[in-house]
Amino acid sequence: MSMIDFDAMVKNEDMADVILFLVSRREDGMSYPSIDRFFGRHKADEKYRSYNIKLIHETKKLEDNGSVLGGKSYKKGPNWKEPKFVTEKNTESANITLAKPTGKLALLTLFY
Repeated sequence: MSMIDFDAMVKNEDMADVILFLVSRREDGMSYPSIDRFFGRHKADEKYRSYNIKLIHETKKLEDNGSVLGGKSYKKGPNWKEPKFVTEKNTESANITLAKPTGKLALLTLFY
């Protein structure tokens, strides 16, 4: 299993696609503060002038089109589709593996 280069993912992929990837990683989804923290930690401010404002707009669009469901956390919606960079296995931008994390890795992903 290869490590995921999250900085490259944020830099090279569309924000909406990254959100779709993030909400698919765990069955209980991902909270908005965790998504915001993820983008801050992985240098979204280098790509987007005001990444947190863009994040508000992107999550709203994804909710409106049914790709994600909001609430306590964002989860896969009825219209969720795997992002192209995952299906095309775009290793140039990020090495992605959708295997369920176990052990220490599972604990680490709880904080994303």
